[in-house]
Amino acid sequence: MSGPDMRIARHHHRPSCRRHARLWPLALLLLGLSGCYERPPPSPLATLPNIVPADPWRAARRAPGIQVTVALPAAVSAKAALIQAQVAIANTNAKPAVLSAPTPCQVADWRIVGPEGKTVAAKRPALCAQVTQSLTLNPGQRLTKTILLPLDPGALRPGGRYRVEFRFWGNPGAAAFRAE
Repeated sequence: MSGPDMRIARHHHRPSCRRHARLWPLALLLLGLSGCYERPPPSPLATLPNIVPADPWRAARRAPGIQVTVALPAAVSAKAALIQAQVAIANTNAKPAVLSAPTPCQVADWRIVGPEGKTVAAKRPALCAQVTQSLTLNPGQRLTKTILLPLDPGALRPGGRYRVEFRFWGNPGAAAFRAE
């Protein structure tokens, strides 16, 4: 093909900017009309007032063969500013256990639950490197760490029974004490 026939064939297969330019007003009209429709009502589940988010402390599960123990004084002064806890993790498996935590700050997490089941103190948030931590515990190996639990004034009531809940390397452990 040569001459005028060739020009027609090339023009026919090449996209035309003019042809696309005619679609812009239609696209803008459709975008403008998209805000004019009635939105569907919210989901019935979103409007229920008694739905409580899942408690991550209740969701914590112990890895098979891993034991976390917490040692505390049996009685603590209601005016105490700190509670010293000994937290230990042990591997009772016949094989090594690899444990991990999303950040160094989440290796050991804790909260104190009061007599009514409400949290009265918890580990304070801190800036933390976003680096996954891991630990390999060999069979029979035990790792112990001393952790200081700072308390706000008035957090404990004299005569109250409290429970310290830990997540140590993601595994739960707990101990109880009473305030004097």
